[in-house]
Amino acid sequence: MKPASAICAALLVAGIGYGAHAAQKTHEDARDLSALSQAKISLSQAVTAAEQETGGKALSADILQENGKVAFGVEVAKDKATETVVVDAASGGVLKRHVAKGDGEEQEDNDAE
Repeated sequence: MKPASAICAALLVAGIGYGAHAAQKTHEDARDLSALSQAKISLSQAVTAAEQETGGKALSADILQENGKVAFGVEVAKDKATETVVVDAASGGVLKRHVAKGDGEEQEDNDAE
């Protein structure tokens, strides 16, 4: 294969891969928007609930499904550990906490119910 043909083939494969990734991302975005439309509380309210529950500061947050419920997953940092707090998007109540220590060890999930 000539060098120019090899480059064209590589670009074509890369383009197809990117197109598949873009389609998957679009599907994920649509799913997230649908879930967000069902939420009764805002993302900022979920972050506040998680920070109050843990006494830490939020690093990131995302919308997710937890046992068939729409929820927010909020990653919180406190001391030398991070923790994921799952907040019910309907009630604002904490559904679960998952602690990951700074040394790479993890503790089991703690259901808040």
